[in-house]
Amino acid sequence: MIDKNYRLLVLTSSTGGGHDARADALAAWAEKIYGDKIRTWIFHPLEETGAPLGNFGVWLYNFIQRYAPVLHAVYFEIIEIIGDFQKKKFIGREKYEALLKAFQPQMIVSVHDFLNRGYFDLAHELLGDDVRCATYCGEYAGGDGFSKHWACARADRWVGRTERAVREAYRLGVDPEKLGTFTFFLPPDELSAMEPPPSRRELRLDEKKLTILFANGRNGAFDHMRYLKALEPFKDRAQVIVVCGMNERLRQAVDRWQEETKFPGIVEGFSSRLRAYTRLSDVVIFRGGANTATRAFYEGCPMWFDASEGVMPQEHLTIDFFLGIGAGELVSGPKELVEKVEAELSGRGNLPALRERMTSARQKYNQPPPDEFFREFLGWGLRSDEKEVERERIENQAF
Repeated sequence: MIDKNYRLLVLTSSTGGGHDARADALAAWAEKIYGDKIRTWIFHPLEETGAPLGNFGVWLYNFIQRYAPVLHAVYFEIIEIIGDFQKKKFIGREKYEALLKAFQPQMIVSVHDFLNRGYFDLAHELLGDDVRCATYCGEYAGGDGFSKHWACARADRWVGRTERAVREAYRLGVDPEKLGTFTFFLPPDELSAMEPPPSRRELRLDEKKLTILFANGRNGAFDHMRYLKALEPFKDRAQVIVVCGMNERLRQAVDRWQEETKFPGIVEGFSSRLRAYTRLSDVVIFRGGANTATRAFYEGCPMWFDASEGVMPQEHLTIDFFLGIGAGELVSGPKELVEKVEAELSGRGNLPALRERMTSARQKYNQPPPDEFFREFLGWGLRSDEKEVERERIENQAF
């Protein structure tokens, strides 16, 4: 057993909701595996250090994501240039340096493309061999939209969601010996067996109606209202589950719409039941966020990707991946959604084929098993003497 606290530092930023969700997932796994023997610190260098550029960049990202995603192509290119200067003098350096000296982390994991280069360099400079630095990249593919700043040569380890992301990291200069893959980077409760799984009846949903899940990230950037209004003619044959994230204005608007139309379904803000909802739905419609896609992939739920307001570069990576394996389709607006719903209700739709292809692909990407991956990933951050103690514990005690 580790005889002192294992210290894990996770670097993230609230640009969108996926980075923070992965940071929280890693912290949850650390607690599950090490219990009170680990101290985890989730740190937001762009926001918590009071740096004006960092705070403005995060605000602008989220503003564009919600109101004008088509403009993100320009924003992305500007941030790529700014990221070139994140070396010796990087955003939040002073407070980050103070944190490193005070907390003395043994492992640093960055789950954000902007928080690798200078942050890892300084950690190695101050802490030497007492710290290991790793990157987890949540992108599904490489190419346009894949930030070059994900690929930090000073990372001691680099894990991507798919082999396509790993190939991109290799192309950008990451040592192949440092590379690894893991797809289902979700918290323990979402990767555990649901026994028994909830039924539609238990949630007061009709067993026979077409069930459409309108999903959202934490920030609630996807405005469902135009699509929901377009579905009103189908309220006798379809039902909806609407998740609004932390967008309270959107939740209230959907509540009013449901009250006025009597459209059957469930409306929630930020939901802890998204996995169950995904399992019970015939299809999920969303903007292309990687975490929502991962939940749908894990549950074998077909995806309709909203492209009505344009697609952000990072969303392209997710969308292109699932279009490529035949597990999703684009929806360009309410009119096309109506056409797809009509096709499904008449038996001419593609959802059964999408589900079959996704279920088949899922088997390929479920390696290694989550418990095995997180035990190894977190244990890798220990020094050699602690690793030996930890190895003996794992051999003698199953989690």
